[in-house]
Amino acid sequence: RTHGHAGVLSVGCDTPILDADLLSRLGKAKRATFVTDAPIIGYWPSAHYDALIAHLATDPRRSMRGWTTAIGADPIALPRPIPNVNTPEDLALLSRSD
Repeated sequence: RTHGHAGVLSVGCDTPILDADLLSRLGKAKRATFVTDAPIIGYWPSAHYDALIAHLATDPRRSMRGWTTAIGADPIALPRPIPNVNTPEDLALLSRSD
């Protein structure tokens, strides 16, 4: 907001495979928009900054799902889950599935 950006695109570092169409859709969003099964992946307009700070200060769980509900973000349901990689075994499994 201070630097004049319209918003922020967030993704998890444990989601190494993201569809280009999804990223394009999020990049073109005008409203807060997130992936239903992975709410860390989303577009967050700078206009929600003050509401985010208030949410973090008052919600002890600091839940992404709670945040998406609080601001009325638009969900994107995907046909299959985005792979989540947290261990070397997860990465090996993902490598074998291609």
